Amino acid sequence: MFHCNLGVTFQGNLHVAGVYAGSNCIELKGPEVMEELIVLRRLIDLCFLFSKKSFPVFLELAGFSQVDVLIEEPKAGILKPAHTILRDECTKSFLVLIRGTHSMKDTLTAVTGAVVPFHHSVLDEGGISKLVLGYAHCGMVAAARWIARGITPCLLQAVTQCPEYQIKVTASAQK
Repeated sequence: MFHCNLGVTFQGNLHVAGVYAGSNCIELKGPEVMEELIVLRRLIDLCFLFSKKSFPVFLELAGFSQVDVLIEEPKAGILKPAHTILRDECTKSFLVLIRGTHSMKDTLTAVTGAVVPFHHSVLDEGGISKLVLGYAHCGMVAAARWIARGITPCLLQAVTQCPEYQIKVTASAQK
């Protein structure tokens, strides 16, 4: 557990950071933390733009062009969220942006809210290196599997061509 101390640790006589962060947390300090927060904020902003604007307007406002687009799925279906993959040369990253609830089809994905078990295998050259077991929202598990099937071949090819690039996945549930 960690928290970020951004100068607002007291509100009245209440030590806000202690209430929200807990007693076993460490304060993150230094320029690396701010750099990471700036990157995370940019990803959130990109998701917000992707959710609120038409795809061509999103690309223009976000500073990308059509040549940066690896996958474009701007329209949602039931259990099939809108998503895109962009090549971000500035950060040497492939950005997977997944749009949250925006349309009636997105809402139908969200209301399939039964909790179901899921598993996820982490693979390396030698095979399965880790197995993650858990429970998740039924609609989100189905949506995640659909997205993974669609984007995995593209990402594998992209990281083969640009092995120094990272993959960053972000999603937004903004309405």
